[in-house]
Amino acid sequence: MGPAAKGLCEGGEQAYCGGNTGLRPRARLLRGAEGPTVMSIQNTGAADAIPGLRVLVAEDNRVNRELILAVLRRLGYQATGAADGAEAIALFDAAETPFDLVLLDLNMPGVGGAEAARELHGRPIPAGRDRPVPLVLMTAETDVIDHLTTGLFSGYVAKPLAWNDLDALIKRLVALS
Repeated sequence: MGPAAKGLCEGGEQAYCGGNTGLRPRARLLRGAEGPTVMSIQNTGAADAIPGLRVLVAEDNRVNRELILAVLRRLGYQATGAADGAEAIALFDAAETPFDLVLLDLNMPGVGGAEAARELHGRPIPAGRDRPVPLVLMTAETDVIDHLTTGLFSGYVAKPLAWNDLDALIKRLVALS
């Protein structure tokens, strides 16, 4: 991890991925306990992570992936990275202990986030749970409504990521599942 990414992980609040530094970071919850909803999560503080929570991150940009993994680990999560959707599917299927949440970048070479979500959505619900593992879409794109209305994703985070918003979204989605 480069010095800029390392410095950000050690004390920064946001990562600016790609050239979209003018966008306001936000997180969205798309599906609530009582059906589809859209809720903006703003100005939340990153509190203690849920102990043992396992997060799988699929991000093709190595620097972004390492940064996201470092921040999630710093927040107390057990984070595993995949370079694309195919690797994420393989890691998901091979996991002895199921993942609690999957973050999927939309645009990855080979198997992208939407294709990986379709594949993972068809997996059986892990033992001891009453709902599928939440899948969260990550992207810098602004026109994502078609992906969000498929029913495959439980949430959405826009790049650049706001770490405290991502933390709050993870906790909210895991509490619902």
